[in-house]
Amino acid sequence: MKKVLPLQIAKGRIIQLFALLLLRAVTPNRAYKLQDAILQDIMPPSSTRCIDSFETDSINGGSAAFSFNFQSTNKESGWDTTMPPSSTRCIDSFETDSINGGSAAFSFNFQSTNKESGWDTTNADHEQKLFLLEMNHTTPDNNENRTWSLRIGKGGNIYSFVGPFGEAIPPQTSDSKPWVDEVWQNIVVNTDLNDASSPYYIHQAGVYETDDVLAEPFFSPTVSVHCETNSCTVASWGQQARIPTTFSSSVLFVSRYTDCGNGVVEHTSIVHNMDDPGDGSSVPLNYLNMPWTGIRTSNLNDILLSRTDGSSSAVSKPIQPFSSSGFYPDLVDTGGYTTFAQSLIDENRDPFNLPCSDGNLGETECPEVNKESVQLELTIRNADTCIESASHTKSQGKSIVKCSIRPTVEIKTGCADCNFIIENASTGDNFQVSGVLHWSWGGAWFYFSPNNGVSAEDINAMFAANDGMHVDYPAGMRYDDNRALAFVH
Repeated sequence: MKKVLPLQIAKGRIIQLFALLLLRAVTPNRAYKLQDAILQDIMPPSSTRCIDSFETDSINGGSAAFSFNFQSTNKESGWDTTMPPSSTRCIDSFETDSINGGSAAFSFNFQSTNKESGWDTTNADHEQKLFLLEMNHTTPDNNENRTWSLRIGKGGNIYSFVGPFGEAIPPQTSDSKPWVDEVWQNIVVNTDLNDASSPYYIHQAGVYETDDVLAEPFFSPTVSVHCETNSCTVASWGQQARIPTTFSSSVLFVSRYTDCGNGVVEHTSIVHNMDDPGDGSSVPLNYLNMPWTGIRTSNLNDILLSRTDGSSSAVSKPIQPFSSSGFYPDLVDTGGYTTFAQSLIDENRDPFNLPCSDGNLGETECPEVNKESVQLELTIRNADTCIESASHTKSQGKSIVKCSIRPTVEIKTGCADCNFIIENASTGDNFQVSGVLHWSWGGAWFYFSPNNGVSAEDINAMFAANDGMHVDYPAGMRYDDNRALAFVH
């Protein structure tokens, strides 16, 4: 559900003042964190009347206290009252599931799930700061197909979803935008104001680390949170994600997540524009992405798009990146749902063939005649010559390994978002990759991104000198053997 509501003027002024404080917190030649800078460089001392009053009050037995332990304030703030009720199908489904022994739970206590989620080691330590709450569902018969756990960050967005297929959300490899980009979140934009010099691009999750003001991830502040029985509601102040920018943020996100039982989660969203239309400065929000979704393709390798007649399209391998023109339809041209599956058999797919050189460092379709003279060959040159390419790992935001191969045609292109199995042609040992950066740089180095934490050392243990590397698509499984995650729009 989407709503854009007008601002109450007093609230708008408070928000604008807070935004100004954040901007003023940038003090030259200071090493303080952003929050420390606000306290130490901006705030004046308390008034003498306040100091004297507190001393007098303390003498007379008054006491002050604070706590960092969470207790819901929803009874006072009433954010849930802005939400419509859950759908009757969700309510009925949860009741039936509960009768059959299904159980919903939530917790505000952080415990690392990195064993299940496999977060990138560079950014895994930030999770504790990000974490707000966890919801999960269990069944009495331990049916893993209906059991799940999701985690919600400070911005009220989902940053982890673990189901029977494993972790559904990407591993957060980016240096500049961990936990604020490849997550499940709402995004709003003013396309007329948004440009490279001064972006207007508000994320529910938080801010990119693209300015010296941020030494670590900054997550959108939580305004209110309330959980009860099988549902949690979070309100948060969305942030301008791409900084520096001249714009502040006027957006309040409210998200409710309801466990409907039977493996279903209902997500209800409100976007509240806090700009004051009465003072002439209101900025309309004319592009809404509700929600933006990143998927971990090493666990959910295939996508099935729905047709307007309600059926699913044929599987298309490899899964295409978000920017692929013409691949992803508008929602109005679908049947209202999108399915991600582990790995489906594509009966119409031909085996993968290594590319041929176009004679200009690129690749082309292999010719019928004399193919051997221009087709790539991948043969390990010497033992223990696969190493991590640290510079590419940093620039690509994911692990990149390069292997020394016997001289072959030079093809600098690759297949950035292709899921392949690379197998030792002699032993059958294999590993999965999520993309190829360069098929053969200089005709001597093969660059690729291994999945599931496979290291250069692991690959060296699989391949000896002169072993061939056979590349193909994952074999796939029958429909009935696949675990899947479906979004109903």
